Order: sequence, then C-alpha cells, then structure tokens
Amino acid sequence: MPLEEIAEKVIKELNEYTLGDEDLGKVLEPLIKKCAKMSKNADEFRQCIAESIATLKNVASKIK
Repeated sequence: MPLEEIAEKVIKELNEYTLGDEDLGKVLEPLIKKCAKMSKNADEFRQCIAESIATLKNVASKIK
C-alpha cells in the first residue's frame, strides 16, 4: 500500500478523536503527510511519527 494511502488511513482514524474542538487527524495532518513524503517504506513512516512524538514529549517536558 502506498504511504500516502497509509497516511490518509491514519488521519481518518485519528479524526475519531478530538483535541478541544478539532479532530486530532486535522491537527496532526501536516506531520503525518510530511512523514509519508520523507519515508521510503511503512517502517520508516512509523519511525518518523514515533520520533516526532518523542521529540514533542521531550521538548514539552523540558519547559518549566
């Protein structure tokens, strides 16, 4: 399955959840699409998303 299709499925699934009054898929769509564009395969796509979220968590935990 092409990574763009996987990305769209992830976005669609995330739209089942909300962050405030916005669908989570809409909030994270730029990240998901960028990972799909940069990755060579599904494993790299998953790794890109995991590393991005880990970085976000790390940066947020450093803020005081």
